[in-house]
Amino acid sequence: MKRIVIIDDDPMYQLIVKHLLQKIDKSIDVADYENGADAVMGLSAMPASDWPHVVFLDINMPIMDGWQFLAEAAERIPELAQRCRIYMLSTSIDNRDRDRAEAMPAVREYICKPVTKEKLREIVEHL
Repeated sequence: MKRIVIIDDDPMYQLIVKHLLQKIDKSIDVADYENGADAVMGLSAMPASDWPHVVFLDINMPIMDGWQFLAEAAERIPELAQRCRIYMLSTSIDNRDRDRAEAMPAVREYICKPVTKEKLREIVEHL
């Protein structure tokens, strides 16, 4: 089973991405978190065998943003970045955000929202 986690504070965006993923492959198991703090707690509490294959991570979120999530996850669950692919999805068109994401070894790719069905299909096909 393919497991994907969406970490994004926009419930409508979560719903859209889930819907697109289910159209691509009905067997995908999608979980979501509204902020990085909830995601760190949830992921660190589960056995590594249940970790997602892919994490879609928003940058701007309340409580703990995407950058803080990456730092906290590196400290508390360092194996996560080695075991799954992390994609940053953001509405930010600031090149500094893109450069910062691309400089982080844990981040596979920086994708501007909205993510397309074709891009999701490309990601899912490589799992």
